[in-house]
Amino acid sequence: MIEKIKGISVKGKCFAEYTKLLLFPNEKNRMSIIYGKNGSGKSTISEGFSYISSKNDSTEVDVELFDYDNINMSLPDNIKIHVFNEQFIDNNIKIEKEGLNTIILFGEQKDLQCKIDDYCLVKLEVESIIKEINNSLEAYNDPNDPYSPDYHMNTIKKNLQRKWAQTDGELKGNKINSKVTDEVISKIVDITVSESLEKLYNDYNEKNKLLIKISNNNIKHHFSIKTIDIDSNFEIDVIRLLLKKINKPTLTEREKLIMDEVEHGRQTLIYEAKKDFSSRLSNICPYCFREIGDIYKKDLIDSINKVLNPDVDIHKTELVEIQWPDFSIDYHCYNYLDDELIQNIVSEQDVCRSIIEQYRAHIDNKYNNIYSPIEIKSLGLLNHINKLNNLISKLELKRIEYNDSIQNKSILLNELKQINDKIAHLEIEQEYTTFCKQKTIRDNLQKLLTETNKCFQTINKHIEELEQRKSNINLAIVSINNSLKYVFFDNNRLVIELKDDKYYLKSNGKNVKPRDISIGERNAIALCYFFTQIFSKEEILKMYSTEILIVLDDAISSFDFENKIGIMSFLRYQIKKILMGNRNSRVLIFSHDLTAMYDFQKISKEMEKISANDEKLSKISNYCGELFDYQIRSFNNRRSEYGQLLEDIYKYAKSPTSDLEYLIGNIIRRVLEAFSTFSYRKSIEEVTRDQGVIKQLGNKSTYFENLMYRLLLHGDSHYEEQVKSLYDNMNFNGHISPEEKQRVSKDVLCLIYLLNPHHIIAYLNNTGAIDDIKVWIDEIPINDLLHNISDTYS
Repeated sequence: MIEKIKGISVKGKCFAEYTKLLLFPNEKNRMSIIYGKNGSGKSTISEGFSYISSKNDSTEVDVELFDYDNINMSLPDNIKIHVFNEQFIDNNIKIEKEGLNTIILFGEQKDLQCKIDDYCLVKLEVESIIKEINNSLEAYNDPNDPYSPDYHMNTIKKNLQRKWAQTDGELKGNKINSKVTDEVISKIVDITVSESLEKLYNDYNEKNKLLIKISNNNIKHHFSIKTIDIDSNFEIDVIRLLLKKINKPTLTEREKLIMDEVEHGRQTLIYEAKKDFSSRLSNICPYCFREIGDIYKKDLIDSINKVLNPDVDIHKTELVEIQWPDFSIDYHCYNYLDDELIQNIVSEQDVCRSIIEQYRAHIDNKYNNIYSPIEIKSLGLLNHINKLNNLISKLELKRIEYNDSIQNKSILLNELKQINDKIAHLEIEQEYTTFCKQKTIRDNLQKLLTETNKCFQTINKHIEELEQRKSNINLAIVSINNSLKYVFFDNNRLVIELKDDKYYLKSNGKNVKPRDISIGERNAIALCYFFTQIFSKEEILKMYSTEILIVLDDAISSFDFENKIGIMSFLRYQIKKILMGNRNSRVLIFSHDLTAMYDFQKISKEMEKISANDEKLSKISNYCGELFDYQIRSFNNRRSEYGQLLEDIYKYAKSPTSDLEYLIGNIIRRVLEAFSTFSYRKSIEEVTRDQGVIKQLGNKSTYFENLMYRLLLHGDSHYEEQVKSLYDNMNFNGHISPEEKQRVSKDVLCLIYLLNPHHIIAYLNNTGAIDDIKVWIDEIPINDLLHNISDTYS
């Protein structure tokens, strides 16, 4: 299946739209080498291959493989793609410190350690949570703290023991108070109460009084207590009789005298006289003892009858026959039912009697002065009788209740117990609500603590399991160490040693401190591990026979010159084994290093020759391309690294970039050394003292003499042999600012242009640099302006 891959369709990061890239244009291409500057998209493509290999959704890149029919394709699970890039290094190599020693974690070991580290962070958080919960629970578990539900439960129990328990014990006839248990509290708080506390107290007192009465007196009252019967018009009728007027007759002088007596209240005397004169046989007057005749008696009786006419008799009869209400009943025999109520009844009786006496007095007055109407207002008798009847009705209810209670004393006791429970409910209700609230909080905290402790135990278990798995991983240390020996051409340069289930790094037989490990050394270890883990599960004889695609992204970056040779030799060995091991296996290499590009080309041509001379192998062809403007084009073999370095200096002179920040000093030194060596057969030190060169610079010579002195002052010693190799890795200007680096970049290009303009034109003519360099030359001050200036860059 690998042999069907023509290229990759990629979108994401620097590829704004889906872009098809031909990585193996020809079906016979088994090794493809792609050159690309930093930022051209190499890392994005390698990340895409990592996604295809691992199906990790965390990438921002969308990719699809396509075949030679330009149809999207996918690989079966048994066909593997292995990618070496910065992502692989970050995911698989971790350097840790243990004391003064360095521990290296590989692959799954690193993943396990990352998981262990994550669990340890979570463990610290969980421990902190457990501590916070325990601190909170201290208050909720302290019975003396108001936060504690026990504090409120104790308050509830004290309240019930002080009041409810005593009352309940008395109602049950016990000599001791009732016990306050959890069941009692539960029963009391579950009661539904609609009455107010004041009403419950009143009801209790009433029923308790009745209970005391029953206990002291068991005599029943069988007859009901009647209310006072009175007509609602009684007072109106009395007042009407008092106002009733009797007309006076026409009287003689004697009759007037009789009338005068009547009007003066001596009506009774007149009646007595009539009676005496009507019944006496004697003719002697009983009042004056004078002798009177029958005619006189008859005339006198007729005169009295005329004054005392029948209307008067009728009216007197009405006055006499008034039916006054009876207030003579004695209610004191009911004192034990309700003494206060009896007092109120007696008091109201007295008021009614007083009113009746007032009415009687007016009636008597009218009776004795029958012709004189009496006008009075109502004295409120009916109103007071109604009040009295209401009180009597209450007394009757108490009588009934009393009689009933004698028969149902147990019911009364039960009612009192219920009232006592209701009172207790209202008195502890608020406290119990607070208790429930605090108990819920404590229960939730306790539940959270239990769950958190379980979580803590689970985390510890996971850490133990991961530590066990990490200690059980058996890496092919021998294979990695052999590869390191191959890279460094030294048995002791870098060695990984297994001790106590940990991998320690040693250099020249000594432990290496983490800070002393270079990026190149880390990458060398990563590359050796990369090839070791690819074949870790294969049998030795079948190691390279499996069909695979190897993708290498800048595999020789960050190496010194002598280490690059070792790495290149190691890669040549692995590439040969892979391509020769399976006729379908392929190798895809990305590089931004021109020298590495040429070296890989040499390796690929060597692979072609080997395959051409071996009939058992399918012929190997290679493809060299360049990733430019987000497309792949054929690589121009005629380009030089020197020309690339000049372009980098111009690029930095125009606009300083971070990717050249730490390289620009070395680039300038290498260009200067190369230019001076090839142009003058002299070192840069000798060129700065050459009078012919100084003369050629004309009125700008003083400026450039100082420039050369400054460059040499900040640099280290270099040898012509190093210059020719173009692998100098020294940083001559590590202490100057980016602005000064940019200025030096401009000056170096101006210097070379003044000495050999055709040289610059030949390398930079297509970049638009010539016009910029001419402008920069015009900005350089002439010698006269620099008189007595000793150091332009001080």
